[in-house]
Amino acid sequence: MMKKNVTTAVCAAALMMALPLAADAEEGNWYAGIEGAYSLLGTQKGQGSDSGLDVRQDFKDGWAAGLKGGYDFGRVRVEGELGYHRHGLDQLTVLNSGGAGLASGDGSGTASLKTALLNMIYDFDATGRAFQPFIGAGLGIGDMDWSGLRAGGVDYIASSDTVFAYQAFAGVRTALSEAVDLMAKYRYMATSDAGFDAGGGGTFDADYDVHDFVVGLTYRFGGSRRSAASEMPQPVARYDEPEPVVVPETDPMPESEPEPVSAMEEVVPVPDPLPEPAAGPQVNMGPYVVYFGLDSTDLDFAARTTIEEAADAARQAGEVRVLVDGYADRSGAVSYNDNLARQRAQAVKTALEAEGVAAEQIMIDSHGERDNAVLTEDGVVEAQNRRVTILLK
Repeated sequence: MMKKNVTTAVCAAALMMALPLAADAEEGNWYAGIEGAYSLLGTQKGQGSDSGLDVRQDFKDGWAAGLKGGYDFGRVRVEGELGYHRHGLDQLTVLNSGGAGLASGDGSGTASLKTALLNMIYDFDATGRAFQPFIGAGLGIGDMDWSGLRAGGVDYIASSDTVFAYQAFAGVRTALSEAVDLMAKYRYMATSDAGFDAGGGGTFDADYDVHDFVVGLTYRFGGSRRSAASEMPQPVARYDEPEPVVVPETDPMPESEPEPVSAMEEVVPVPDPLPEPAAGPQVNMGPYVVYFGLDSTDLDFAARTTIEEAADAARQAGEVRVLVDGYADRSGAVSYNDNLARQRAQAVKTALEAEGVAAEQIMIDSHGERDNAVLTEDGVVEAQNRRVTILLK
């Protein structure tokens, strides 16, 4: 009972903490899914509240299935779940027959549980990884049905009861496509004690807790998974290379004939014209392009050389903004590429600061797999699209 109370408290706390996160999140997308599980019900205890009957029931490994639907806010998901568990009775151990005429031995009959739960799930950051871990908890109701439980030739229970149900789970998911996820998780589910009508009269109280190993598929309506990067505002316009300033040519001043000097006038020497000041250094305002390896945010020698050149130009230009934009190719999921592009931009910003560019001068943005340098189909690996651009404004 203590274990169940603790688990219930953990589930409730997880739901309460996740609700504010969901309320603050921006628009996400709806999803639906199916799942199946290998289920371990194990040993369950039962007691007759007025007959003194005390038994231990060992159930065979069974199965579970479920349907779910919910809303993905980015880091938090809220979903409703309908589930079904089924196990067959294996052995009955009688600790006290209570006058019911029961004896220990092989058993028959089934235990099933139908559940309706509200779940809250928290998705951890999966930047740079193919698998995204998550944890979750759920609260709801269950219809617990023990049908035809029999041992030693004696029927001792065939009844059902509606009980409080709860669960906690942890697992990982990975994107099979822009709209479909594959999921695997471990789940612990339990209920409050159920009250049954025992054979021969009286009532019979029994507990229920199950361990499930679950796999499932999820379909997102509207495409790609929400992520922390996708919740950030996207740029309204792209930064374009500054247009060169064209100075219009002017016609040279016509040369005039010197006026003749009278012999009586004093000749005043005309000084030579001052030399024009030497032109200052030309600053390359960019864009500078830094390229990355597949699924990587590492800066190689060529990348660091390009960053050094951009930093030198920023120091020469003086008071300028340094715009750093990250991109990815289309070989991964949209949410993964959004995160990866932002990580690349952050890596370049850190390297610019190490070269002496002030942090307040640098602004970063992520374009993910949008605005590719080379247009490709979805899923195509293209080295020129794995880049970060640096532009001085």
